[in-house]
Amino acid sequence: DGAEGRQASPMAAEGVGSRVLVVRHGDRFDYARPEWRERAAELGLNPRDPPLSRLGWRQAAEAAAEIQRRTRGWGRVDAILVSPYLRVIQTALPLARRLGL
Repeated sequence: DGAEGRQASPMAAEGVGSRVLVVRHGDRFDYARPEWRERAAELGLNPRDPPLSRLGWRQAAEAAAEIQRRTRGWGRVDAILVSPYLRVIQTALPLARRLGL
């Protein structure tokens, strides 16, 4: 049945039906480039909603790979919940792609 060698999660043994993982967004572009805020405001963008920096994208990809690895055998992931901030949505994208969401 494919279960050989897999350890049952302690949570599964207790009958827990849901799991929640919390992930903070990756590095912000305005931390890497502080002048971005002023330029964003000039362009009519929200200076308090920066995208991810290059480092942030790398962190998001690494987090997605690690989450996928750690959650193998947990069953289907039903949803990824995010706030409406661009950097948060961008952080969730690699995981959503890996999970087919």
